[in-house]
Amino acid sequence: MLKENGLRQTELKKLTKELDILNARNLSNIQKVSFARYNPFGEMGGEQSFTIALLNGLNDGFLLTSLHTRSGTRTYAKKISEGKCKLELSKEEQKALKQAIENNNA
Repeated sequence: MLKENGLRQTELKKLTKELDILNARNLSNIQKVSFARYNPFGEMGGEQSFTIALLNGLNDGFLLTSLHTRSGTRTYAKKISEGKCKLELSKEEQKALKQAIENNNA
């Protein structure tokens, strides 16, 4: 009986260690997503511009913004580290980032 308990304890420790490794790896997966459509210029009908925020469990990731105008569409990507961006964010990008950070799907 004691030997059996020792084996169970060893297996439990092994499983606990494997679970800790999986949890740590999971932090780097995309977990938080936000999508916002808007009309930043007012000159065109509809909300054809958008920002997508994609973050991992550490709030690292990026914003992808597409601005649509009559003369064309421009797309920008901005790196996010620990929930912050070194570049200036529009109010729509700030909103999308905030929503993604608060969207804790983990």
